[in-house]
Amino acid sequence: MAIPAEPPSLDPQRDPIDARARDIAYYVYESLAQPNPQTGEPTPRLAKSWDVSADGRTYTFHLRPSVVWHDGAPFTADDVVYTFDYLRDPKTPASGVRSYVTPLSEVIAVDALTVRFTLKEPYWFALRAITDIYIYPKHLAERFDRRAPIGLGKFRFKAWKVGAAITLTRFEDYFGAKPAFTTLAFEVVSDATRRMTMARRGEIDVIERLTPDQWNESADLENSFERLHHVPDGIQVIGWNTARPVFADVRLRRALTMLIDRYDIVTNLRYGLDSVADSWFYPDAPEHDATLKQAPYDIEGAKRLLEELGRKNGMTFTFLYPASNPFYDQLAATLVHEMGLLHIEVRTERLEWAAYTERLRKHDFDACGLVWRVEPNSDPSSLWHSRSIADGSNWLSFSSAKADALLDAAHSEMDHAKRTALYRQFASILSEELPATLLFNRYNLSLVSKRFRHGASTPYGLFRYDDFVPL
Repeated sequence: MAIPAEPPSLDPQRDPIDARARDIAYYVYESLAQPNPQTGEPTPRLAKSWDVSADGRTYTFHLRPSVVWHDGAPFTADDVVYTFDYLRDPKTPASGVRSYVTPLSEVIAVDALTVRFTLKEPYWFALRAITDIYIYPKHLAERFDRRAPIGLGKFRFKAWKVGAAITLTRFEDYFGAKPAFTTLAFEVVSDATRRMTMARRGEIDVIERLTPDQWNESADLENSFERLHHVPDGIQVIGWNTARPVFADVRLRRALTMLIDRYDIVTNLRYGLDSVADSWFYPDAPEHDATLKQAPYDIEGAKRLLEELGRKNGMTFTFLYPASNPFYDQLAATLVHEMGLLHIEVRTERLEWAAYTERLRKHDFDACGLVWRVEPNSDPSSLWHSRSIADGSNWLSFSSAKADALLDAAHSEMDHAKRTALYRQFASILSEELPATLLFNRYNLSLVSKRFRHGASTPYGLFRYDDFVPL
């Protein structure tokens, strides 16, 4: 597999922004359960079964026996308790999963193979929240290497040659079905043209997240590669740092949104391979309200708002984006042109991935390019609740008492229809406040060698390499 940049570590719970850390970690770590790729419902992994109390506040997990870590140490309930205590500790920099673990009041080991979780109050997403967490080894608590982790997954870490490749090998003592191949290598190839050249030479088997230009250029590879246009795996947005005084006024955010021709971007930069986004949720999810529309492309309307704000003569802001995605260069040029029509100067700052994510964490930017990974039936609190500004993924510093109240109400609402209504009300607030400008639903474009048979992608995740079978 070719990846465009190295992750900062192989610990996605400490580096939640990084898609590559999440992708690679899937093969190294294990969780109590994992989403069924078709329904999203948790299916057993480290836990063979679980029980839920009548009041919805207690979850008891029964663990598989004879599971071992990659170093041969036995896996027990103590590892699970340690993991959740560690992630619940405010001193642990795990903002990406904090909203998953803060609803817990207690996690205890009933015995070596039984763990009991107690919630402060019923939480509709509790089962997914608990079972999505990767488990850490308690016996390595002070010695855990985030760049060479010991896990429970189908593959074990072998080597990380900085700037070149991360290599995993099959774990022969894995408790479940083993993959058909012994080695999984993620080659770091930052140059997009070189990735395509390697594919033509047969030097790599998979390239994910192709740009539309690469997708069109790959037509001549159809004899040796499948060209896969997957389900949407994220929403591409421009985020406005609402903590910056210049972006605190919704009228300015609306004016800037009205200067962005999203249909032109999808047609001419994405070649129609993506779809214009109007939903803050997964496009086919019940929470998506098709009646909600974003501010339209309207130069004259934007001009009136800017005059109302006393910005008739324009303004200046900086657009921050990662260098690893060539699309952002095109988007930056588009913003410079479109904003320039009303004397708004857009300065661009193009950073390597690690520096870019650090700036997001520090809320140190004016505007930024972001892709939100979304799936049906998910809790958006970590992105949008005000408590997630300091300790979460609310990098845009969005704060709304009404939005918080709706998210809190949805949090404990176990009735799906009532919860959907609450989330739709919440989405209407986002559409009014515009902490971000929705651009398009991004479809994952991939090349996969025809040497393999593989499963299908679904809204709950792309195909997984451990399911690949050589032909």
